[in-house]
Amino acid sequence: MDHIPLPLHKLCLILNLDLSQVSDAATLPARDHSLAAKRAAELTSLCSVEDIFARSVSIPGDISFASVQAVAFDPVTQNGSKPLSIDYIYSEDASQLGVRVTADLAVLDGVTAMRVAMHALELLEGHVAPSDASAFKKNPPFTYGWRHRLNFARMMAGVLSGIALARVFPGNKQGASANGALGSHVSAIVPNSCSSMLAYHAPTRVDGKAQSTGTFRTFRVDDSTKKPYKAFLKVLEQWSAKLKLRGYFVLMNMHHYKPGHVIGTEVKCVSQITDIEARHAGAFAYDHPPPPEVWPVNNIYHCERIFVNNYGRHTFAIKARPVAFKWDWVGVAAPVWGAGCTEVNGHFLAWFRGTSEGLDAITSETTSSLGDMLEEVQGVPKTMFGQ
Repeated sequence: MDHIPLPLHKLCLILNLDLSQVSDAATLPARDHSLAAKRAAELTSLCSVEDIFARSVSIPGDISFASVQAVAFDPVTQNGSKPLSIDYIYSEDASQLGVRVTADLAVLDGVTAMRVAMHALELLEGHVAPSDASAFKKNPPFTYGWRHRLNFARMMAGVLSGIALARVFPGNKQGASANGALGSHVSAIVPNSCSSMLAYHAPTRVDGKAQSTGTFRTFRVDDSTKKPYKAFLKVLEQWSAKLKLRGYFVLMNMHHYKPGHVIGTEVKCVSQITDIEARHAGAFAYDHPPPPEVWPVNNIYHCERIFVNNYGRHTFAIKARPVAFKWDWVGVAAPVWGAGCTEVNGHFLAWFRGTSEGLDAITSETTSSLGDMLEEVQGVPKTMFGQ
């Protein structure tokens, strides 16, 4: 497993917005973004004022994920001296904005970090106070018990046995991948097991080189679609079937009880993703910040499941129109299959990540259910943080 990359303890979120309906958008870049972010944190109590760094940046051309990611991080963000860094990246004519949020996962979860950034945007647009931060739906309390300990034991036994078998009986590692199901036209390994994950990252593989970062594809569902989340779940189900995966991993946000804490759970079918009882029953970890130490195991676990990240429904008092959203745990291996969504002011935004070949498997499904792809981009490289 030495060749499978391990992530940093940093989450990079990007929300792109259209400012054409903001009457004084041209004046936004010159406003005090640091003050707005700290004021938003103070008024909402979502995080400590001392934990925040924020700045305004203007760049030539249009705002896209690629152009926003190309902006160098401030040294404060790179060295992690502030757990929450927010870059408000404007197009030169101030008609577009990319909000790039970098959060230290040991301190703050992504949903909370993004909410601070958006409440700050409310203040930048001229509101005297942010909207009600408590309006965001919270998960019910959770008690970790023996059932969840058994879930954890089963999870670890499955991963460790897979590693042992792959080492003792290497065999045809590509044959243990999703390639057989995808067809002979797919030549590169599409991992869905420990053996194929190891083969994908093997330095001696002959069918190409492993991607250093994951590929992301983003979508915005037409506002007239009645049940966009249901359409999103349909694609997840189709993707899991095509790659012959084992289920879905879901993180439950527990910020209302312990800031930065989440609960990991596994469900077997998409209908259980929306069932809180099924999510509680499938939990195998107590609430805690996402631990980076377990990724040597997580890489194997996650290539067999889809990592589902629903950032929920949010309403902010802004005229800026959300266009696209992307979640990126910096440095996570490309074959960690993931998908997520959020709804901001009625606009449903979704993303999918994995290897290019694995994403190609659902090109027609995403187009049919979610519409045309907005943008394809690679993940944020660890080198941007000096790693």
